[in-house]
Formats: sequence, structure tokens, C-alpha cells
Amino acid sequence: MRRQHQKILKTDLVVSQRRAKGKIDVIYAIDSSGSMKGEKVRVAKKAGIALSYNAIKNNDNAGLIIFGSTINSEIEPSNDFYTLIKTLNRIKTKGETDIGLCIEHSAKLFKTKGKTKHIVILTDALQTLGKKPEREVMEKASLAANQGITISIIGIGMNKTGESLAKKIVDISKGTLYKVRNIEDTDQIVLDDYYRVRASG
Repeated sequence: MRRQHQKILKTDLVVSQRRAKGKIDVIYAIDSSGSMKGEKVRVAKKAGIALSYNAIKNNDNAGLIIFGSTINSEIEPSNDFYTLIKTLNRIKTKGETDIGLCIEHSAKLFKTKGKTKHIVILTDALQTLGKKPEREVMEKASLAANQGITISIIGIGMNKTGESLAKKIVDISKGTLYKVRNIEDTDQIVLDDYYRVRASG
């Protein structure tokens, strides 16, 4: 997208190369709520393709969660690049955002023992559902952290309330919060997070 290519080229996918230690299972979670329509979801798809490609190339496993107010698609971590791309390309935006549901379902997708388990959530908002949204999200994040799962959040245009909750989530799960200032940098930010986690695994 940034290079004005109409098709995804191999050179678009290899964005970052770094030394790495352990093997990881990574789940890329995309907020597909209505507010992600347009440019946001397009860059989210591109970042997901780049992450999946690099993870599988490094013999790691990549999984996927597409969520809004419900879980629209989920794929447990694997090396099935074709299925990941096909699912990413079918994303449609609608509804609200349920981060707690995303974390809960993502945690259930990790099957392999002995690997680093990481979730990276790309969203422009945080919890908009539930009677006590923040408490419900933090309960899910705490349960994931107790399973050794780290969570990073890529925030596109979050407000201060969203950033505050995102910071609490990444703090409890030992992840990282990234605030996207230039939407064209989203794919690089997602890959930076992947290689940071992989290097420390």
C-alpha cells in the first residue's frame, strides 16, 4: 500500500529481519467493528499478511482472530499461510468492540506447550460492551497472563480513555502498547512487536 502496489509482492512482506531466540505462537487479533471501516481495515489486513508471512518463514505459528461484538473468524496458530490470507481478505467491518471476548477466545487457541504465547491486538477503540467493561476486560487479561500469555495492543487513533485501559492490559500481561501516529507505519509496528517478542522468547 505504501509503495503504491496493486498486488502484494514478496518485497512488501519482508519488512523486518532480526536475530531471534525462541519459537513462538502468535495470534493477530483485528478489531472489525464499524469504526475500522476503510483505510484502517486495509492496513490491518496488510499488517496481518506481513506478520503471518514472517512468522511462518521463521518456523513460528501464526493464528488469527477477527472480532467486533462477536468473534467473526478464528484460526489457531499454524503454518497455514493460505488460510490466513483467505480469512484476512474476507474481513467486513460492522458492530461494536468486545476486547474481553477477543482475549478470552484467543487464549483458548493456544495448543502447543513449551512455546512463547503472544497476542497482538489491533484496534481503534477499546471495550464498548458489558455492564462493567473495564473490569470485565481486565479479568480476561489477568486470566491470559496467568497462562503465560503476553498481550500487545496496536492503537490507531485511540482516545485517552482507550489508551488508559490499553496500558493496564499490556502492563498486567507484560506486553507493549503502540500508538500509531502514521497509519502507513502499521505493518512495521506489528512486525517490530513480533520480532521484539521473538527475540526475548
